[in-house]
This record gives sequence, C-alpha cells and structure tokens, in this order.
Amino acid sequence: MGWGSDNGSIVGWHGDGKEMERISNTIVAKLQVHPRSMTIETLEGTPVLAIQMAQAVSPVALNGRFFRRVGNSTREVPTEELPRFLLEKTGQSWDELPSDATIGDLFPEAISIFRTRAKQRLPEASQAETDNLLIEKLGLVHSSGRLKRGGVLLFTDNPQHWYPTARVQAARFENDGITISDDQRFDGSLLQQLEGVLEWLRQRLRVTYEFPSEGEGIASLQRREVWEIPLVALREALINALLHRDYTAQSAIQVRLYPDRVVIMNVGGLSEHLTVADLARPHSSLPRNPLLASIAHKMELIESWGTGTLRMAEALAAAGLPPPEFVSTSGSFTVTLWHNRFSDAMLRQMGLTERQVRGVRLTQQRGAITNREYREAFQLSDEATRRELNFLVESGILKREGSGRGVRYLP
Repeated sequence: MGWGSDNGSIVGWHGDGKEMERISNTIVAKLQVHPRSMTIETLEGTPVLAIQMAQAVSPVALNGRFFRRVGNSTREVPTEELPRFLLEKTGQSWDELPSDATIGDLFPEAISIFRTRAKQRLPEASQAETDNLLIEKLGLVHSSGRLKRGGVLLFTDNPQHWYPTARVQAARFENDGITISDDQRFDGSLLQQLEGVLEWLRQRLRVTYEFPSEGEGIASLQRREVWEIPLVALREALINALLHRDYTAQSAIQVRLYPDRVVIMNVGGLSEHLTVADLARPHSSLPRNPLLASIAHKMELIESWGTGTLRMAEALAAAGLPPPEFVSTSGSFTVTLWHNRFSDAMLRQMGLTERQVRGVRLTQQRGAITNREYREAFQLSDEATRRELNFLVESGILKREGSGRGVRYLP
C-alpha cells in the first residue's frame, strides 16, 4: 500500500493526480485489470497511496507468467497447468473445442456400441438414424464442421493420432514397490481403454468362488466370483479417471498394480468447489469434461454425476475392504484401492508403529512369516518379536498357525 522502500519501510506518497493516473495505466497495461479505487490515506502519520483491486476469479498474467491467490498468498501457476487455467478463463472445456478430425474419421463400430448401450436413456438413437446425424444431434460436431475433441476420444478408433497422451499406462510392481514385471499401454477410444484395462486387471487379480450354502436345484450350484477388489469399484475408479482427467496435460493415466493395492493416477486435481472429504458423501459435481460426462451418462457408464465415489465405497465395504483413499493436488488425482481389510492408514489408526505396518505388508507379500523371519527382518530381540507378533494376532490383523517351532503367522 503506497510507496515503500525495498526493505519494506514506508517512505510516503508525494505524487500528484498525473502520477496516480500513470500508475493506474501501468497496472492496466501489465495486469489487464483496472484498480477499483485509488485514494490517499494516512499511515503512521505519513500519506500513502492505497490501491484497491477486485478479487481475481482467474489467474492474472504478468510479464508472461500467471499468478493466482491461494489462501492469503499469491502463487505462480506451474507451466504444466497453464493450458487448463487459460481454457477455464475463457469459460470453455477442452472436450468441446474443435479438433482436426472430421466426420469421415468416425469409427462405425464405436457408434454401434453407443446405440446399444444408450437405448434405455436415449431411445431416439435408433438404428434408422444415420451415424453422421446421430453424432450431430449428440453435439459432437463443432460449428466449423470438425469433430469436437470429445467426439474424437469417444468415436474414433485411434484418438492418439490427434492426442498422443490420451491413453492409459498400466504396470505391475513387485514386492519391493520398484521393480516392474509387467507393463502395457492401452490406446483406442475411451471405451476401448476402459475395457482393456479392466481385462488386464482381471487377468492379474486373484478370484475365489463362493457357492450358496442353501437352496435347491440349479440355483444352489451356481457359483459367485469374489475378486480381491470388487470389479465395480475398479470400473468406477477407471471411468472417473477417463472422464475427469485434464486432457491439456501431456501425460497418460497410470494404473499401478501392487501386491496389496491398485493405484489409479490421472492428471488434474479436484474442482476447487470440491474437497476430498466431499467424495465420501453425496455431492454435486462440475465435470471437467461435461461433454464426455454427458455421453457416458447416456451409455449408462455413470448413473449420475457425483455418485461414482459412493458406489466405489459401497462395493468395497460390502467386500469387507477399507474405503477408497483419495489424494488430490493441483496437478493430479489419485485413488488407492486396497486388496485386504487393512490399509496403511487403518493400521496406523489401530495404534501400529511404522515398523509394525511394514511387518504386516511383509507378511502379506510372503503369504506367511515365522518368528525368526520377522526378527531378522527388523533386527529385534526374541522378546520384542514375540510381543509384536502377539499384538498383531490379538488385534485380528494376523493369524497364528501351527505350534512349537512350526508356528507361522498369516495375513
């Protein structure tokens, strides 16, 4: 406020009306915003120039760099986030902008699948209507005659020709959490990516079978698949990643399969109107890509905006698994789905030390652990080892099997 020296001390205002006008013009030229008011006030007995600005609702540019308010501080917008912020500043969404693709690039099979999936919510998507007319009615053709970007992702067989990072990269990590034993890239339309990743996970996750304990006839012989992680939860997490990622960013969605969890990471954090805590309760949603979300709803891929995280949590709870863990930053969003009943956070809440948490994970990775293996892994005394293993058994985290020197501890 007012004139000051480089060390922050106030030296006062000694200008006139012409100088105030020069300062106002400089602000407008540099920031492209007008001061709300400029007044002469007194501070510590010294006249100062007080300049009041309206609160900025979008990043402000200065000398080729962009800044935004976060709480009580001013922070520069990272370079990788600039395209998204500039897009939001114009009130547009990435998926509604025109692409370089045309109607001739449409993939008839993708449109056929849409017709089948959308027949309940969009009965007018009849087989009698031409593909081109259907795509236009869905709002996927820009006024320029080119396909909108959302249409490219949904209804061409190789969107990566135009948008190389619009894909999913999946990898399987070994017990050390570093070594990758299996990785695969999934291209194609968003639906092809979704189905491809789900199939990749199905081939690598464990499944058991349950038979009804009661009943008669054929029904009593039908088995039920029980997956390490409910497929419903995985599907919801993947759909959310595909629909809500920031497609202006130059990185793919990542799916990481660990021995005890699946982690799904996509670029683009939560909307500023949502918090991680909101995801655990009914909440409204402002989808980053509304055109994609609208088409996904018509195809019954999503029930309604804002309910996917709740269905995810319900499916996990029904399987006796901990709720999904969400982490949101300005540049990314991560979902963690655990294979077992105890996440790291839950173990810590139960009073486990970091060493004990690592001991539980080591036991899960090996399938079982002995007293000696636990003692050597953490360099403990015999007494400390017995005490920790007994605590883990009494807490219901591990199970004791065998007797004498043949005792083992199982997850």
